[in-house]
Amino acid sequence: MKTYGGSLKGALCSLQNPGCSGLEVAPTHKMARDAIVRGYEDIHRRLELRKGTDTQVLNGAADYSFNKSDGIYHYCNGSMIYIRSGSDPDSLQGLTADWCRMDEAARMPYEIFETLLDRVSYSPILGRGYVLITTTPYGTNWVYDLYSDAESNPDIHAETIYTIEAGLVSQERIDFARAHMDLRYFRQQYMASFETWAGLVYDGFSDENVRRCEYNPGLPVYVGLDFGWTDPCVAIWLQYDKHTGTYYILDEFVQPHVMGSRFAEMLAGKPITIAGQEYKAPFDARQVTKYITGHEVTQSTQAAGGVSMRNILEKFGVPYHKLEYKLHRTFPSFQSVRAAIEPGSGETRLFVDPKCQRTIKDFRGYHYKEVNGEPVGEMPDDSPEGHKYSHTMDALRYVVNTLTPIEPQFGWS
Repeated sequence: MKTYGGSLKGALCSLQNPGCSGLEVAPTHKMARDAIVRGYEDIHRRLELRKGTDTQVLNGAADYSFNKSDGIYHYCNGSMIYIRSGSDPDSLQGLTADWCRMDEAARMPYEIFETLLDRVSYSPILGRGYVLITTTPYGTNWVYDLYSDAESNPDIHAETIYTIEAGLVSQERIDFARAHMDLRYFRQQYMASFETWAGLVYDGFSDENVRRCEYNPGLPVYVGLDFGWTDPCVAIWLQYDKHTGTYYILDEFVQPHVMGSRFAEMLAGKPITIAGQEYKAPFDARQVTKYITGHEVTQSTQAAGGVSMRNILEKFGVPYHKLEYKLHRTFPSFQSVRAAIEPGSGETRLFVDPKCQRTIKDFRGYHYKEVNGEPVGEMPDDSPEGHKYSHTMDALRYVVNTLTPIEPQFGWS
């Protein structure tokens, strides 16, 4: 509702100040269209404003118009609102506005904020331009610094609204989120808390998550895949109980220098030999419900002679209708795994069998980038020393983020 509230403020400012110009910025074009524009249209409807063309607005036959191609609202009193995306900084250059708003500002770089400050340095209509920020906290980034300065800086006003107290979200949804979200993510999304994911990526993982996991013939089997050539090829076999929301990691395969064809044969159920050691999947293709991985499975690789892993898997025994893949955004998929490891309800919903030693080791070693010994940013360490922990973690998050994604359930607004 913060997006809606910001749009309401923008609409009223435009209607009450003839000739006023505003600039609305969202992190992406899609968010600008789906959240900001939708909010303005709802507000206009509630205010019983007549929508028409630019010409009708000029002639007084309509109260406002919206040009989709230009992304501009025109009002009958001469006010204008530009709708722009922070993913296209060039679209912000050259614009002069009386006010600006950044929606979900914490997911945009500080440079966008600086640009907007420059766009509203002086307002002949409002007397003094301003930049309005509406956002959910997103770690302790530049928005946190700005928020912290509000008490000592008279030019900054900060107001905190807690979702759990605002009365705009049902108690049922709040209780569901508390039970299914990672605790810190719940505090961030519903309690406006600036949370830091520092140090280990999955610092909630503990000995309580390690226990013997027996195969349950009543539950489907999924396989998480991550591909490497000199890096390891990884397969993680796990089951998911949708009634309890619990994951059970049963077995793992983690081996470097594996040809794609040999990896595919192993996944399909054929025994293979690597460096004198035989490997056989605990479940063959008939027993597996889905093989789940990332979008890179469709990319051609030089190591495979210009063929994609999707083609190789299908050629050597993995049924095409059982292969599922998509682009997994890093931060949301981390939250999906965290929500299973340590949900806000306190009930652990992810267990790893002790024989999965590499997966357990990676849980305990997967960490964020560090500078001078301090974690920085929200991306894992991609140095050779840090990257070695990522392969099983990627295979796991592909599965969890596909079966129980945080983003579609709860959104980001």
